[in-house]
Amino acid sequence: MVELITLVFEFALMVMLLFLGFDFMVESFSEESFFPDELVLPATVTRPIGVVLSIGAALAIVWQLIHL
Repeated sequence: MVELITLVFEFALMVMLLFLGFDFMVESFSEESFFPDELVLPATVTRPIGVVLSIGAALAIVWQLIHL
């Protein structure tokens, strides 16, 4: 039972990282930002972070599904 709960939390973490990566990519491609001007990162920073997080989380989800 504990292993099942651990797997659910791991999948939830991976999905959240995937969505965070997509959010970084959307933020880098859009004209407006949802954040205040003091907190906005340039697109040259957010785009690679978004790509790495999205690809990494997708690969981690596939890897986890293979090992089920």
